[in-house]
Formats: sequence, C-alpha cells, structure tokens
Amino acid sequence: MPGTIATVMAVYNATPWIARAIESVLRQERAMTELIVVDDGSTDRTGEVVASYGDQIRLVRIPRAG
Repeated sequence: MPGTIATVMAVYNATPWIARAIESVLRQERAMTELIVVDDGSTDRTGEVVASYGDQIRLVRIPRAG
C-alpha cells in the first residue's frame, strides 16, 4: 500500500509565482493527500490567490516570522 503525501509550501509575498507553484504540485503524477500553504504574513495578494483554489488547498496564515 503506497504511503500518503502531504506537501507543505511556505510562502511570503509570492503573488507573481504562487499559482504556477500550486499548479505544479497539483499536476504531480502521484496523488497527494493534502497541499498546505503557510503564508508568512504576506502583504500582497498571495493569500487571495491561494484561497481561490478552495478546498483543494489548506491555507494557514501566520504573522510575519521571517
């Protein structure tokens, strides 16, 4: 039985490339169980872009920790 995969992506002000990164993960041949994006206090539209994927992705927002 194959194992399960959770992918965690830490991001900060990633609007220019976050959609491309998410699409790359979602297109992987082996299905994952969960994609978790941790937004490290972005001040751009990163959170909005991630949230637009709905239930496909879990968005965790934290205050800027660096």
